[in-house]
Amino acid sequence: YEIVSRDWSSDVCSSDLGAIALAAIAEDFFIVAREIGSEMKMMISDATYALENDLAVDLLEMMDLPFPEEDDDAQAGGDLDLLTDLGINEMELEAIAADDDLYPDEAIEGIAKRLGFGDQFVDLYENGD
Repeated sequence: YEIVSRDWSSDVCSSDLGAIALAAIAEDFFIVAREIGSEMKMMISDATYALENDLAVDLLEMMDLPFPEEDDDAQAGGDLDLLTDLGINEMELEAIAADDDLYPDEAIEGIAKRLGFGDQFVDLYENGD
């Protein structure tokens, strides 16, 4: 897959995009959440982390996803289509989640760049500014 930067300012009113949260959980997995109006959509990059991480357990419960088994392969779960209208479809998000060469912080940085706010995201993530 290719991560391409996009500037949405001329295409869509920012209030139409909703709030987007990107979170890397250690070197384990990442979460993407998006609120549009009263609807909340979320995804986890690897649902099998629920076997060892309480946050992942809570997220799977919130999304009403089945609890993984010990021998399950890594699998993204949740609303994988939550960014489709912004240019990252379900297959692309699954590919990012499944990329073993990316740490979770690198994956969410790539998502932020693709959505057009990569520089601001890096500033906040690295500097807290």
